[in-house]
Amino acid sequence: DYRQRLEDLDAQIERIQKEEQESNVYSIITSAESELKMWESELNTIYTALLAALSQEDAAGLAQEQQEWMQNREAKAAESSGKGGSMESLGYAAALVSITRDRAYELVERYEDTVSAS
Repeated sequence: DYRQRLEDLDAQIERIQKEEQESNVYSIITSAESELKMWESELNTIYTALLAALSQEDAAGLAQEQQEWMQNREAKAAESSGKGGSMESLGYAAALVSITRDRAYELVERYEDTVSAS
């Protein structure tokens, strides 16, 4: 169950954040980068499953949409991070994590709708 995997990842990240003792900007950025890799991995798994569940035409549309999402994700993260040295990097990393997490849940919803309609 892909939704359960995302919920488990949310719980795992929450535990890691609570256990984290160091809270300097560098360690927070490093943690955000690790979280991003975890979310991207889950996103890719769900994306692949959704592509396989769709018709060829719908899969082509999703592939185009995903390319546009990837381009927009970078712009949205940069826009929300503002300016200001290391805090800008922190804001950018956190925004990427949030945007990627949201997209993973969006694709899970679509996957569930597609599979239940079949």
